[in-house]
Amino acid sequence: MKNLLIGGIMFIFFISCNTTETKDLIDENIENVNSVHIENDTKFEDIALEKAPNFTLFDNNGVKKSLSDYKGKLIYMDIWATWCGPCRVQIPAIKELEKKYSDKGIVFLSVSIDPEKNKEKWIRMVKDEEMSGEQLYAGVTSSSFGLDYKVKFIPRFIIISPKGDILMHNAPQPMDFVTRSINPEIEHIFDLYINSNL
Repeated sequence: MKNLLIGGIMFIFFISCNTTETKDLIDENIENVNSVHIENDTKFEDIALEKAPNFTLFDNNGVKKSLSDYKGKLIYMDIWATWCGPCRVQIPAIKELEKKYSDKGIVFLSVSIDPEKNKEKWIRMVKDEEMSGEQLYAGVTSSSFGLDYKVKFIPRFIIISPKGDILMHNAPQPMDFVTRSINPEIEHIFDLYINSNL
């Protein structure tokens, strides 16, 4: 039942182009999720597809971080690289989302898959662009991150529950390319999470 509900929500996100209609359909499905919450004591983070693969990576300051370090918070993971133009376009919107939601139990986790020869370029870019959130480096061959998360394209956004389960393999991107502002679909997901009183 849980997988059907989250599957229905994801289906709505990916087939609809009309933001207003999408929001209405999401609301209807979330009402169904809430009714399950009331009847079966199911919470937002209990509706999951699979466990997120664990990782141990270094951040831009050389500090080792693991998935377990973020337990108890919703994770919005951005998989990107410095050479990826579409990834870089998302940076301003990510910053805006961080300002709005980082103090509400949501972690913004950016993981670079730049080749090892470009690691210093990644460190410089994080500093020059004043990128906040959690900045981790996976590389191409220095970790199994890309294989574990089945990274076939970037930018890619994943939502991981506070219990470490993958809620969305291909979550909405931060930027709405039509309005050139924050994507209302991802804001709606975050608001639903916050309003679930976890």
